[in-house]
Amino acid sequence: IACGSNTYGAGCSQTCQCDPTNTLSCSNIDGNCTCKSGWQGATCTEDINECSLNSTICDITPNSECENTNGSHVCNCVTGYQKAADLTCKECSSTTYGDSCSQACTCVMANTLDCSNVNGSCTCKPGWEGTNCQTNINECNDNTTCNSIPDSTCQDKDGSFECVCNTGFQKNATGFCEVTLTTEAETTVST
Repeated sequence: IACGSNTYGAGCSQTCQCDPTNTLSCSNIDGNCTCKSGWQGATCTEDINECSLNSTICDITPNSECENTNGSHVCNCVTGYQKAADLTCKECSSTTYGDSCSQACTCVMANTLDCSNVNGSCTCKPGWEGTNCQTNINECNDNTTCNSIPDSTCQDKDGSFECVCNTGFQKNATGFCEVTLTTEAETTVST
């Protein structure tokens, strides 16, 4: 007589001790358990840590890391990446960051070169500073800013500056200030 699925031994008098959820079968002869994939031990109650067992298990999904689960594992995208429809890990867009790209960057994007996909830190364009690249740098605070263009004065602009020729001077084709030539008609005073 063959024993039922949960019994074994002479006269089928013994009950299998296998964990039914994690077991493929229990031998009806000696009660030995055959565990499902991801489980081990005499009664199939010990989870196999696939991540420790195989450190390259998630290498098929770049920018991911292994997380052990009961009887299995998952490859989660690392911070700064999110799962795409094709199950690959794609870098966050320029306006998001963090776990699964769930955080919105707070950078003033018009003044920003880059928002870090990992922590949201802002890399400002030249002429801008501050946590969110919100502060214009006044380059004219440095008295030497326009030293390379004699006879000019520094004029601050949002995110930049301009060296403007002083009164009586104008920029020539090479960008230097030269004396403005006046004609005799411009200097004649009418009476």
